[in-house]
Amino acid sequence: MRRKQLLHDIEEKLQSIQQLAKKAYVSYDMEDIHQLRVNFKKMRAVIRLVQCKHSKKDIPSSLKKLYRTAGTIRDLQLHHQQLAALYTHKTTLPIQYLQLIQDEIQKQHPAYDKAYKQISFARISKQLKHAIPYHLHRKQYVHRNNKHLQTIHALLSPHITDEDIHTIRKHLKDMVYVQGYLPLPDAYKDAAQVSGDYLDSVVFVTHLKQYNNLVPENERAMLHTIQVQFDAQHTATRRKVIKAIQQLYS
Repeated sequence: MRRKQLLHDIEEKLQSIQQLAKKAYVSYDMEDIHQLRVNFKKMRAVIRLVQCKHSKKDIPSSLKKLYRTAGTIRDLQLHHQQLAALYTHKTTLPIQYLQLIQDEIQKQHPAYDKAYKQISFARISKQLKHAIPYHLHRKQYVHRNNKHLQTIHALLSPHITDEDIHTIRKHLKDMVYVQGYLPLPDAYKDAAQVSGDYLDSVVFVTHLKQYNNLVPENERAMLHTIQVQFDAQHTATRRKVIKAIQQLYS
């Protein structure tokens, strides 16, 4: 893979991030924020790939900050959406809780605004160009993927934690996002998907525990019922995730 193609891929993702960041600044649309984060992760995966043999050139901190603040908003938006969906066919809604989450989303807007205004995408583009080597051979991609697999395998223990699963998913997504350079079996994408769904449910319950004591008793009871349902599914879903990851080594 020549430098021209690598530069094109990174610049394309950066331009998408810039456009989506501006749109999110105006409307805070849930899908815009989601796609902003996806494009960031795809760009980051390419940059990590080219670092496999060369001196490390990290993504500028201003862009990381935008990604993190967008992530906080995205998690709350997803929580609100998931909870509302659970009550689609019910006559009683946890209205005050849903409004509370909406208020929390609004509280995060200033942090995103500040991060967005502090970014110079032209400067970031210039910085990232210095990170790109003139050429990468296929064996370097293979080497990088092998390092991902070694890290994942080391985390697969009887005492694996949710944080370990989160780390594993990041490595899987890095591999999936650059499979245009080195194709992967579908099992990698499947493992990344099921682990992502599992982690979304973990974040969902974490938010429930964080905010449910701020609403009236009747709504707390409603939310507790949902939490019990998620807890009941937790172990089975976790086993499914671990099995999907283990199958990568079979």
